[in-house]
Amino acid sequence: MNNSSALVAFMVGWAVIGAIFTPIIFKRKGYTNMVGAFIGGALMGVLGGALILLPVWIFTRRKKATPFLSPAVPAAVPRAVPTNSTCPRCQQLNRVGAKFCSRCGNLI
Repeated sequence: MNNSSALVAFMVGWAVIGAIFTPIIFKRKGYTNMVGAFIGGALMGVLGGALILLPVWIFTRRKKATPFLSPAVPAAVPRAVPTNSTCPRCQQLNRVGAKFCSRCGNLI
Protein backbone atom coordinates (compact mmCIF):
# COMPACT_ATOMS: atom_id res chain seq x y z
CA MET A 1 0.00 0.00 0.00
CA ASN A 2 1.61 3.25 -1.11
CA ASN A 3 1.24 6.60 0.64
CA SER A 4 -1.58 7.98 -1.49
CA SER A 5 -3.78 4.90 -1.09
CA ALA A 6 -3.10 4.87 2.66
CA LEU A 7 -4.14 8.53 2.84
CA VAL A 8 -7.34 7.83 0.91
CA ALA A 9 -8.12 4.87 3.18
CA PHE A 10 -7.50 7.04 6.27
CA MET A 11 -9.80 9.80 5.03
CA VAL A 12 -12.52 7.35 3.97
CA GLY A 13 -12.29 5.73 7.39
CA TRP A 14 -12.81 9.05 9.13
CA ALA A 15 -15.67 9.88 6.76
CA VAL A 16 -17.38 6.59 7.65
CA ILE A 17 -16.86 7.19 11.37
CA GLY A 18 -18.33 10.69 11.05
CA ALA A 19 -21.22 9.45 8.92
CA ILE A 20 -22.11 6.76 11.48
CA PHE A 21 -21.74 8.61 14.76
CA THR A 22 -23.08 12.06 13.81
CA PRO A 23 -26.65 10.84 13.01
CA ILE A 24 -26.65 8.85 16.26
CA ILE A 25 -25.74 11.96 18.23
CA PHE A 26 -28.26 14.07 16.30
CA LYS A 27 -31.03 11.51 16.96
CA ARG A 28 -30.32 11.52 20.71
CA LYS A 29 -30.56 15.32 20.72
CA GLY A 30 -33.92 15.21 18.96
CA TYR A 31 -33.00 16.33 15.44
CA THR A 32 -34.97 14.78 12.57
CA ASN A 33 -32.83 15.57 9.50
CA MET A 34 -30.76 12.38 9.38
CA VAL A 35 -29.65 12.79 5.74
CA GLY A 36 -28.10 16.16 6.55
CA ALA A 37 -26.51 14.67 9.66
CA PHE A 38 -25.09 11.80 7.58
CA ILE A 39 -23.60 14.09 4.92
CA GLY A 40 -22.39 16.63 7.46
CA GLY A 41 -20.87 13.90 9.60
CA ALA A 42 -19.01 12.47 6.61
CA LEU A 43 -17.63 15.89 5.69
CA MET A 44 -16.69 16.67 9.28
CA GLY A 45 -15.03 13.26 9.56
CA VAL A 46 -12.82 14.04 6.57
CA LEU A 47 -12.04 17.47 8.02
CA GLY A 48 -11.19 15.91 11.38
CA GLY A 49 -8.93 13.37 9.70
CA ALA A 50 -7.12 16.15 7.87
CA LEU A 51 -6.65 18.05 11.14
CA ILE A 52 -5.22 14.93 12.74
CA LEU A 53 -2.73 14.52 9.88
CA LEU A 54 -1.77 18.19 9.73
CA PRO A 55 0.99 17.96 12.41
CA VAL A 56 2.32 14.83 10.73
CA TRP A 57 2.60 16.64 7.40
CA ILE A 58 4.27 19.65 9.02
CA PHE A 59 6.76 17.98 11.34
CA THR A 60 7.90 14.89 9.44
CA ARG A 61 11.17 14.95 7.61
CA ARG A 62 10.97 14.75 3.86
CA LYS A 63 13.28 12.55 1.87
CA LYS A 64 16.04 14.35 0.08
CA ALA A 65 15.65 14.33 -3.66
CA THR A 66 17.95 11.90 -5.39
CA PRO A 67 20.11 13.43 -8.07
CA PHE A 68 18.82 12.96 -11.59
CA LEU A 69 22.17 11.62 -12.76
CA SER A 70 24.20 9.50 -10.40
CA PRO A 71 27.97 10.08 -10.29
CA ALA A 72 28.50 6.73 -12.04
CA VAL A 73 26.78 8.01 -15.17
CA PRO A 74 29.13 10.08 -17.31
CA ALA A 75 27.99 13.54 -18.20
CA ALA A 76 26.77 14.16 -21.71
CA VAL A 77 29.25 15.61 -24.15
CA PRO A 78 28.29 19.22 -24.81
CA ARG A 79 27.40 19.93 -28.42
CA ALA A 80 28.48 22.98 -30.30
CA VAL A 81 25.75 25.56 -29.79
CA PRO A 82 25.12 27.75 -32.82
CA THR A 83 25.74 31.36 -31.97
CA ASN A 84 24.03 34.51 -33.14
CA SER A 85 25.28 35.79 -36.47
CA THR A 86 26.65 39.30 -36.85
CA CYS A 87 25.89 41.44 -39.87
CA PRO A 88 29.12 42.28 -41.73
CA ARG A 89 27.72 45.67 -42.73
CA CYS A 90 26.20 47.14 -39.53
CA GLN A 91 27.49 44.70 -36.85
CA GLN A 92 23.93 43.98 -35.62
CA LEU A 93 23.49 40.66 -33.75
CA ASN A 94 20.83 38.55 -35.46
CA ARG A 95 19.02 35.34 -34.58
CA VAL A 96 20.58 31.97 -35.18
CA GLY A 97 19.96 30.90 -38.75
CA ALA A 98 18.92 34.37 -39.96
CA LYS A 99 19.61 34.99 -43.64
CA PHE A 100 19.07 38.74 -43.61
CA CYS A 101 20.02 41.41 -41.08
CA SER A 102 17.12 42.62 -38.95
CA ARG A 103 18.40 46.24 -38.99
CA CYS A 104 19.71 46.92 -42.48
CA GLY A 105 18.38 43.95 -44.49
CA ASN A 106 21.82 42.94 -45.74
CA LEU A 107 22.40 39.29 -46.71
CA ILE A 108 24.36 37.58 -43.93
